[in-house]
This record gives sequence, structure tokens and C-alpha cells, in this order.
Amino acid sequence: MIRHLSVCFLDLQYRHVRANDLFARMHGLTGEELRGKNVYDVMKGETLACWFPRRTEPVFPPRSEPPLSMVF
Repeated sequence: MIRHLSVCFLDLQYRHVRANDLFARMHGLTGEELRGKNVYDVMKGETLACWFPRRTEPVFPPRSEPPLSMVF
């Protein structure tokens, strides 16, 4: 049985939408203080680099043609 689980929910811009008290305390904040903060504002150093690397290239490379062809 898991007794201590830190949980947070992020939006598509990596802002904290909701976090339980254990997760917020790990970052020295309350859940309310954490809400709206970006992960880059909260996490630092190796922890940040491990979970949220900043990409210098697109996740999906551009294609010269559509991925699917429709045939009727």
C-alpha cells in the first residue's frame, strides 16, 4: 500500500494546476502557492533537466508530404 505519494497536474504550458500537500512541501510551497507556477520556476538543476529538458529541435520533424493518403 502506498502511503506517501506526491502528485501534481500540469497544463500544456507546464504550469501547475493542482498538487497535493506532499508534492508542494517537496518544493517548499503550499498547494495554493504552487498553482500557476511553471515547472521552470519551481524545479532547479538536475531535477529540472531530468524531467523537463529544453528542446532545441522540434519533437516531430517536418514532413514533405502528408503522413496518410486517403483513397476513395
